[in-house]
Amino acid sequence: MPKYNTIAVFAFVSVNLVAILILARDRCGLSKCITHYLVAMAVADLLVIFTDVILFTMIPFNFPGTYLDTTPAVSLSHVLLSAATDVSVWATVSFTFDRFVAISCQKLKTKYCTEKTANVVITTVSVVFCLKNIPWYFIFEPEYVIDNVPWGGIESVSFCTDTVWISFDTLCIILTPFLPFILILLFNALTIRHILVASRVRRKLLDHSKSENHTDPEMESRRKSIILLFTISGSFILLWMTNVVYFLYWRITNTYYYTGPHDPAYITEQSGYMLQLLSTCTNTCIYAVTQTKFREQLKNAVKYPFTAIVSLIPLFSLSISVNSVAILILSQGKCGLSKCITLYLVTMAVADLLVIFTDVILFTVIPIHFPGTYLDMTPVESFCHVLLSIATDISVWFTATFTFDRFIAICSQKLKTRYCTEKTAIAVIATLAVLFCLKNIPWYFVYEPEYIIDNVPWGITPSLNFYTSAAWIAFEYSCIILTPFLPFILILLLNALTTRHILVVSRVRRKLLDHSKSENHTDPEMESRRKSIILLFTISGSFILLWMTNVVYFLYWRITKTYYYADAHDPAYITEQSGYMLQLLSTCTNTCIYAVTQTKFREQLKNAVKYPFTAIGKLFQQLK
Repeated sequence: MPKYNTIAVFAFVSVNLVAILILARDRCGLSKCITHYLVAMAVADLLVIFTDVILFTMIPFNFPGTYLDTTPAVSLSHVLLSAATDVSVWATVSFTFDRFVAISCQKLKTKYCTEKTANVVITTVSVVFCLKNIPWYFIFEPEYVIDNVPWGGIESVSFCTDTVWISFDTLCIILTPFLPFILILLFNALTIRHILVASRVRRKLLDHSKSENHTDPEMESRRKSIILLFTISGSFILLWMTNVVYFLYWRITNTYYYTGPHDPAYITEQSGYMLQLLSTCTNTCIYAVTQTKFREQLKNAVKYPFTAIVSLIPLFSLSISVNSVAILILSQGKCGLSKCITLYLVTMAVADLLVIFTDVILFTVIPIHFPGTYLDMTPVESFCHVLLSIATDISVWFTATFTFDRFIAICSQKLKTRYCTEKTAIAVIATLAVLFCLKNIPWYFVYEPEYIIDNVPWGITPSLNFYTSAAWIAFEYSCIILTPFLPFILILLLNALTTRHILVVSRVRRKLLDHSKSENHTDPEMESRRKSIILLFTISGSFILLWMTNVVYFLYWRITKTYYYADAHDPAYITEQSGYMLQLLSTCTNTCIYAVTQTKFREQLKNAVKYPFTAIGKLFQQLK
C-alpha cells in the first residue's frame, strides 16, 4: 500500500468535512450560489477519497476476503469511483463557468448566478455522470470463482476488442479530464481578458471624473470572487497536470509495464496519482487563505471540541466506534458464525449506525451547535424525519427477523435447510429495507413550516390535518403498532417458544443418554446449538430490556395524556429522557454481546485493536 494512503484518509476526509460544515452554515460572506458549488465540490472530493483510498486500497489491503472483494462489489465500487471523480471534476468546471458569467456577463448574471440554477446544475451533473458510468459495472468479470461466488474483477476481453467499449473508454477519457481541463483554461483566459479590458476602461473613467477618491467599489467587490476562482481552478490545473501529461505519454508510447519502482515512468505515475488525490483537499486550504470569514468560522470549529461538549457526544462516539468495529470484523467472516447469522448481525450494526447518525447528529448535535444551516429548512428537516423513522424501523425489525431466523434454526429442522440460508437472509433484509422505506414516505408530508423568510420555509411543525384527519390518525397508530409493539411481542413470543422447545428437547435427549450405554454423556448437537442460543437470548434480551422503559412510558403518556412537564425534575420528564437514552444505548450493545459470547470475535477484536499500532510502526519503518 502506498505510504500516503493512510495519511490521506485522515487528512483529506477531515478537511473536507470541516469545509462542508462551515460552508453549510452560510456565514462566510459568500453568495448562496457560490456556497452551493463549494459544498458540492467538497462532498464530491469526499466521495473520491472514500472510493479511491478506502474501498480500493485500505480495506482490500488490511481486510482481504470481505464482501467488497466479490465481483459485483468490485464492479459497483468502480462505478462509484468513476462517478465521484467525474462529479468532482465537473463541479469545479461548473463553478468556474458560474464565476465567468458573474464577472464577464452582467446581463446573464441575474438569471444564471442564482441558488436555484446552482441546484439544477449540480443535480444535473450528478445524475448525468451517475448514468454515464453505469456501463463500467458490466466491464469486469471474475478473476476466480469459489463455491459459486465470483471474486475479484478483471476487464473482460471484449472491453479491449469491441468497438463499442473502445468508443466508451475514449469518451470517458475525453470527458474527464481533458474537456474540463480545456474549459477551465478557456474560461479563466476569457475572465482575465475581460478583467483587463474592464479595468482599463474604468481607470480612464475615474481619471476623467472630478472625484478625488479613485477607489472603485464595484471592482473591489469582485476582488474576492476573482481570487477564489483563480486559486481553486488554478490549483486544480496544477495538481492534475502531472496525471494528464503522464496519461498522454502512456497512450502515445504504450508503456504498460515498468522495470521496477525506480523506473521514471512508475515514479511519474504515482506522483500524478498522489497529486490528483491532493487536489481533493486543497479547496479548504484555499478558503482559509483567501476568505477572512471562513478563517473565523474555522477557528470557532477548532475551538468547539474544547469549549462545548454535548451530553450525547460520548454515546455517539461509543456507538459509532463499536458498530464500525463490529461491521469490519463480522464482514470478514472469520468469527465461526454461519453466513446467514453474519448477514443479520452486519445489517443490524449498519441499521444501528444509521439511527445514531440521524437521531444524534442530524437532530441534536448539528441543530444545537450549528443553527441556521440547510438542515433547518422545512423540506430537509421533513426528509430527516423520514430517514430517522426508516432507520429506527429497520433497526428494530432486523432484531426481530434475526430472532425469527434463530427460532427456525433451533425449533424446525425441516424449515432450517430452506429458510436459514444466505440467499433467504439477503431477500428478507432487502424486503424489510424497501418496505419500511416506502412505509415512512408519508412522514415527509406531515409537517409544515414554522416560519417563512424570503420565501424559504424554515423549521417544522405537524399540520392540523395530522391531528384531525382519520387517515393520518390511522397511519400514526399503524406506525406505533409496527414499531415497537409488534416486534416487542414477536421477540417475547419467539423466545418463549424457543425456550420451551429447548427444555422439551433437552429432557428427551437427557433420557436417551441416560438409557445409553455410553459413559460420555456430552451431546455434540446440543453443544453446537449452545453458542447460537446464547447469542440469540443476549441480543433479543438486551433489546427488550433497553426498550422497556420507552415502551412503558409511551403507554403511560398515551393513557394519561401527559403532554407537558412541570420542570426538569418532573418524574415523567426524567423517565422519558431515561427511556430515550436507553433506546440509543441499545444501538451499541450488540458488539459488547459478541465480545462476551463469541471467542473468535474476541480474537478478531484484539487484532483490530492492535492494528493501528502495528500499521503506524510499519509506516515509520517505510518512511525511514
